[in-house]
Parts: sequence; C-alpha cells; structure tokens
Amino acid sequence: MRRITIGIVISAFALFGDAARLEYNAKPQSAIVFSANASIPLNPSAFKGAKFIVKGYSQVQRATFCYDVVVGERIDQMTSGVKSTWDDEACKSFFKKDFSLGNFVAEHSSAEKEAYAGGDRTLCAGKQRSAHLFVTLDPSATNLSMEVREPRTCEYELFLKGPIEKLQPEEKAPIAPSSAQGKIFYILGNSIVQGRSCFCYKLIIGDTLYQHTPALPCTYTNEKCEEPELAWNKIIGKSPVNSGDGMMQSYGGGTSDAGCGTASKKREASLTMISDRGASALSISVSEPTTACAYKVVVSGQLAALVGN
Repeated sequence: MRRITIGIVISAFALFGDAARLEYNAKPQSAIVFSANASIPLNPSAFKGAKFIVKGYSQVQRATFCYDVVVGERIDQMTSGVKSTWDDEACKSFFKKDFSLGNFVAEHSSAEKEAYAGGDRTLCAGKQRSAHLFVTLDPSATNLSMEVREPRTCEYELFLKGPIEKLQPEEKAPIAPSSAQGKIFYILGNSIVQGRSCFCYKLIIGDTLYQHTPALPCTYTNEKCEEPELAWNKIIGKSPVNSGDGMMQSYGGGTSDAGCGTASKKREASLTMISDRGASALSISVSEPTTACAYKVVVSGQLAALVGN
C-alpha cells in the first residue's frame, strides 16, 4: 500500500461532542512526483459515468472503427461506414451502434482494468462479445486515442489514453473512492477549541480511518505522524460500503464514545473524492456537520496524484 503525506483543512466537533475547528497545512510527500512526459496507468473507476466517443484502430482487423464508451456502464462499437480519415469528432457526429461489446461487470474488474461482458453474438461463433478497458494518463498527448486488441475472437482489450484535459474535461469532478483503494494518508491536526491540542490521523482508503490519542505536541509534523510508536487507538470508521453509484464510501463501527451523537454511539464516516485539475497539492477536509462522531471526509487533488498507480 502506498503512503502519502498531505495537507488538509479540517473543521470538526471536539472529540467528545463539543464544537471544534482543526486546521492543517502540509505538502505532499516526495513519493508523489510525476514526470511531465510519463504515462501513468489509472484506475478506470475514477471516470465512472464519463462518456467517450473515440476512434480506435483494431490491430486484428487492421481497420479504424468508432467506440462509444460509458465508463462503468457499457461499450458499443460502430464498424460500418467508418473511414480511416475520421477523427474523434467525426465519430461523435456519425456514431451509430453496430455491436455491443458488453456491459460493466464489477466482480471481474480491478484497479488496473474494467471488465465488460454480455455483448452481441453476431459473427462470434455463438459466444457473446466481451471487453477489458484500460485507461492511461499521457501528459505528452494532445488528444484521446484508443488502441483495440482482440487476443481471441470477439474478446477485446481497449486502451484509452490521453492528456488530463481530455480524460477529465471538467475542472472539478467527483471520482469513486475505490479508485484510490489502499492508499494511506498521515495527517497532523490542531484543535482550536481544545486548547489548540494536536492529533494525528491515519486514513487507509477502502479499509480503516484512525485517530491517535491523546493529544500530541503541536511541533509534530505529518511525517512524524508516521512514526511506529503511535497507537492509532481511535477508529473513525472501518469496513466501508460503497454507495449505489460508487461515488461515496460509508465507514462504520468506529470506536465508541458516550459523547457521540450517532445512534450506535460509535464513530462513523462518509468519504468522497474530488479530482481537481487546478490543485497544486492533495488536500483533505473533514467535518462533523450534523452529529458529533459522524465525520464527512473529502479528499481532493489532481487525478494522477489521487489514482495513479
């Protein structure tokens, strides 16, 4: 699992139900450095719901076709009437579905690729078309491109590649927390209400969110929050469940406390993630907007820093 030190801004209730405000200021750990020209494999689930209509070159058929991809939903293909001179805009203007390559299958997908199955059987000797989708950030590219391989008849591998402004056309866009599965964030927080007491937090995305108590000297840093002697004796939440659309994770079963306003008297948290093209560094905000011990956690940053492998 990858460890990342980040800067955050946190406003929260005090640990035992009092109103509190916590402020953080730090910089990303040097591990998160991306070359301007390096291609970075991305988790396709970061683009859940995004629609791409692009031309693609089939190595097997040595021909250009058009593809309509809705990430996390379906992939369709147009083969008839497509000209080798067409670009993505032509595919968008004239796209007409000839074949389905399949619908999204979560249980066969991973952080590296998404699986699609149950496509059309035509010209496939009776079996249904299926596909795997890979997404790569290529800072040196100017446009999207799609390479299509067919290692076995009617079983496709689609490689979508492009610059961030094409993969993420919006300045800010929510992404699925599962796309950062396993990443670890260490955070130092300063509580203004509790006499400016400081605490360390450890967030393991997709697993457990921890807090170290008691308070620590405010001379601590995010880096010192990684030291092995810290106890991580409070759990904000664990064992997350994805929302129906996959865009939020709910963590429950945290450490109990009489001051918690939750029904179970245990800490719990919701986690969302924002891809921010203009961000200079990763950031996190944590609040307890309605109930003590019910945390709202938002992680923001450039897409490559959030989900790059």
